[in-house]
Amino acid sequence: MPITILPQKVHIGKLSVVFTWDDNLSRQIDIIAPLFIEHNWRCTFYVNPGEDVFKHRYYKGYKALAEKGFEVASHGYSHKWMAEISNQEREFEFSESIKEISKHIHHHPITFAFPAHNSNDNVVAEAKQYHLETRNTLANSRYFRIQSATDIAELTNNLEVAITHGNNYVFSGHSIITETEYLNNEKGEGWQPIRVTLLSTLLNYIENSGEKIEVITFAQASLKEFIRKHNLFKEGKYEFNDEALTELEKVGVNAKTLNTLL
Repeated sequence: MPITILPQKVHIGKLSVVFTWDDNLSRQIDIIAPLFIEHNWRCTFYVNPGEDVFKHRYYKGYKALAEKGFEVASHGYSHKWMAEISNQEREFEFSESIKEISKHIHHHPITFAFPAHNSNDNVVAEAKQYHLETRNTLANSRYFRIQSATDIAELTNNLEVAITHGNNYVFSGHSIITETEYLNNEKGEGWQPIRVTLLSTLLNYIENSGEKIEVITFAQASLKEFIRKHNLFKEGKYEFNDEALTELEKVGVNAKTLNTLL
């Protein structure tokens, strides 16, 4: 049966700015998420639920964030390079990750991020049998991989170019490091963690960048592009017909999910 949803959390006329964070890392929960909460924004965490550190240490923290509107989605079951493994192994990585995230977080993971961005067209097609979208393939988007030494001017300049050309913008990172740790050449946590000062400055910059953009989760950005693709925004409302709902249900998106995210 068709459903109608009034826009509340996302705006179809705005460009999406999305922050994604990979792997199971404590500072995502303890430091990164609170920075987004300060701005009343949410971001996406791509986890590997097959790793012991997730199952025995961090899942409760991610579950609490999911309850606050953050997206907790799939980075594969055990961080395998998806284009380098067998079809059977990929099927396990996709399906078992969905199973474990649904079990521990109580949400079906809607989107997927390839570990090490290791993919090809065939593997992307496989991923889309399980998920609405992959981070590498969001329509009308530009992508930027944040690293520890990234300069704020590089981030803001690239963002401005994206806005000028009418593109969505997707950031990806892993964890976060204090300025003292960075200056002391300490490793911190995760691969190339972003500096706290850099992320704070970037978030403040975005908040003052006008009304053309909005910071949302990758799932929300993906739904916006799905709505555009299928011409489901009519007279100020999202009108999901039976065909669209059937397609969404195949990747774990139901009416409750739509009402929660949109």
